[in-house]
Amino acid sequence: VLLPGLVNAHVHLELSHLAGEISGGAGFVPWVEGVVASRGRFPEEAVRSATAEAIRFLEGRGTAAVGDVSNTLGHLDLLAASRLFGVVFLELLAWDPGKADATLAWGEERLGAARPGLRPGLEVRLAAHAPHSVSPPLLRALAARGGPAAIHLAESREEAAFLRDGGGGWPAF
Repeated sequence: VLLPGLVNAHVHLELSHLAGEISGGAGFVPWVEGVVASRGRFPEEAVRSATAEAIRFLEGRGTAAVGDVSNTLGHLDLLAASRLFGVVFLELLAWDPGKADATLAWGEERLGAARPGLRPGLEVRLAAHAPHSVSPPLLRALAARGGPAAIHLAESREEAAFLRDGGGGWPAF
């Protein structure tokens, strides 16, 4: 059987250490709260080990390329050492319009620092996290520089309520 290489268009490799750690049964906002609360609980060695294992898992299952979503870019060396091709989307989050310029500048600085360590077939782009977590000025700035590249969209009823009328679980978060 011949099968072309698979593409995982949306993976969060740097969150691999959280697999099975957070229950999704209480809804989307509580799940996100759990992810945020859990991110700093694990030592860097455990995070990198889980990320490396996730990369090996993908490679072993026929994945040839990924669209990887990151907030830190701390795993780029692991991805660069793999056989995977792909784009790593550095997610920007800043609901406060007053932080749009500084957030974009931070992202550009991270891009500049990351590019020398990349190999052909692997690139990093800036991306907006989601409409409920990125201010209109930041989204416009990303669009002006060529587009937000990737964005989480319509993930929950809470997001729709927040964007429609400011309701749902996001304002409290």
